[in-house]
Amino acid sequence: MSIERVSIVGMGHMGRLMGHTMFPGIEVVGHDPILEGEVVGGVHVLPIEDVGESDVAVLAVPAVHFFKASTDVVLNSSRDTAIIDVSSVKMFPQMVLEVVLGELLSEASRNSMLCHPEFGPDGAKEGVQGHSIVVTDVNGDKVEKVLNIWSDMGILVDRGISAEEHDRRSVAQALGIVVGRASNGIDFDAIPESMQTATVIGLEGAADLDRRHSDDLYNSMIYFNPFVMDYFRDHEGFSIPDMPNQVRQQLNDIGLAHSAIMGISNVAKRFFQE
Repeated sequence: MSIERVSIVGMGHMGRLMGHTMFPGIEVVGHDPILEGEVVGGVHVLPIEDVGESDVAVLAVPAVHFFKASTDVVLNSSRDTAIIDVSSVKMFPQMVLEVVLGELLSEASRNSMLCHPEFGPDGAKEGVQGHSIVVTDVNGDKVEKVLNIWSDMGILVDRGISAEEHDRRSVAQALGIVVGRASNGIDFDAIPESMQTATVIGLEGAADLDRRHSDDLYNSMIYFNPFVMDYFRDHEGFSIPDMPNQVRQQLNDIGLAHSAIMGISNVAKRFFQE
């Protein structure tokens, strides 16, 4: 089984990394409604209808956009197009694909994979060899072929954890992003060298990292990981950040789709708590 064409849906930082680096020797096209018609990192950005001509569609969008992006891909592609999710949370995409593929379209057997590269464009500047990808769900020979391609590139494929365990482990990373955002208002240049403690240096690094993250990524890691929300609820020193309307609408959309078919599952209910 050969993979001749890959579509990258979402041409942000991760999408560009995927398109430029992760599929050597394979034709790669992109889709992004904001960049349609442009060439980004050597990848032509095409209309969503062209996704259907690809062997693999990689969903490189934050969780806040995942429901719409996955639905668009499924409706504009054949059952032969494998779907790969590379977002930073795993339980929410798992639930969405269960709804979109399994319940709405009866395509639960379609090739699909949920994974999370443990590196970004900055980390891959010197190459991807030795970096890790966590894989929580694999379904089908075509996505196994993708994993073989990545392994041949020297990427370490970790298939040892579930989507739930991945998101539990991601709480510390999400809290680091919250701290980074809270630290952005600090004038670190005004702090004298004598007060440049390890804590201050760490906060400055967290703030710098936050400036390179989009609001969509921030919202996805906070509101689309139920264990992060649990942490806020369980610790008196933290308050749950106000949920942006865009995030609330995404959760409402998937909740309505799910409940219209079979009622909201126990897993889904966790995402709809205030």
